[in-house]
Amino acid sequence: MFLLAVSSVRADEVLIFDDNQYGIFTPSGMMGDDGDLQMKTLKINGKRLLNVTYVPQGIYGLGWAGIVFQYPANNWGQFKGTSLLQEMNKLTFWAKGKKGGEKITFIIGGMDQDYSDSGNIEREIRLNEKWKKYSIVPKGNLKHMIASFGVAVNALDNPEGCSFYLDQIYYEDSKGRKTEEIPRDFGSFAVKKEPGDVKYIYRDNICLRFSPCGVMPKTALVNIDTKFSDNPYAGKTCMKITALEDKSEWAGLYFLYPLNNWGDFKGRKDLKGMRKLVFWARGSGKVAFGIGGVNKGKYKDSGNGEIEVELSDDWVKYEIRVRKGNLSHMIGGYYFSAKKEGNPQGIELFLDEIRYE
Repeated sequence: MFLLAVSSVRADEVLIFDDNQYGIFTPSGMMGDDGDLQMKTLKINGKRLLNVTYVPQGIYGLGWAGIVFQYPANNWGQFKGTSLLQEMNKLTFWAKGKKGGEKITFIIGGMDQDYSDSGNIEREIRLNEKWKKYSIVPKGNLKHMIASFGVAVNALDNPEGCSFYLDQIYYEDSKGRKTEEIPRDFGSFAVKKEPGDVKYIYRDNICLRFSPCGVMPKTALVNIDTKFSDNPYAGKTCMKITALEDKSEWAGLYFLYPLNNWGDFKGRKDLKGMRKLVFWARGSGKVAFGIGGVNKGKYKDSGNGEIEVELSDDWVKYEIRVRKGNLSHMIGGYYFSAKKEGNPQGIELFLDEIRYE
């Protein structure tokens, strides 16, 4: 499981997703015939939004698939949730279908193991082909939430499959949001222009190309803050990660493309020609960093490499060179892993300026 930082928004709204930025809830909870559904970020008119595609193959014979945003990641109720939403009273988001007519179930809550969501609702919506804003008010309250948002699609209502888009997913209080626009009217994506020989993975609070969603093992607790502002190496923020504070014997995190892809879908092809991954790190503990290694599914990484380091309190620059193969097709763009043995107190690490060169 992992935690993404709360965006710097007004106190009367809580970010779930907007322009490639995630709040603390992670789209990690795949459900049903999970191989039939894919969620990825897509750039349209200069802005990043979510694209969900459903192809009903029925790999488990269930006839439906879905995904939920969880806190922490992969938490189905075995860990406590968060009280972050307790002052909010509704979920709002923009959505549209690729063709129009797509019937989608939108979800709040639903986790009910050792810990459960205090608010729940499911609402079926038939989407338009034009952007429309929707609001959902949950039953109960939002004092303790694990699953903040989710979607589910079934083959009965969408026999030929479907594709739809999501943007500006927020929780709001009774005052509503001060500023918003129809998603199609957004301007350029606010990322510094890259030199031609550099491909960034993380830079000043924005994760690019790969999503930090692949928690290893699924039961591990990995906390991530992508907007940590205390002593970044460059810019205004860096990434803070803590792990091994639970009973896990080891823990790790993959930056994957697309989201939650362990080889079921094709990876990225825009790293061809890059020779190494460069990043800056500080912290405490013994950690392995690497690239590639996703090789159990239909599609595999074309190259890999790994280093092991003892972290320092000061920022140190590290390089991972391609040890085998090349970077012509990559699913796992970057990862870290650590063992409880050698890190009995857990690990705390800070990362910045992660890029391929």
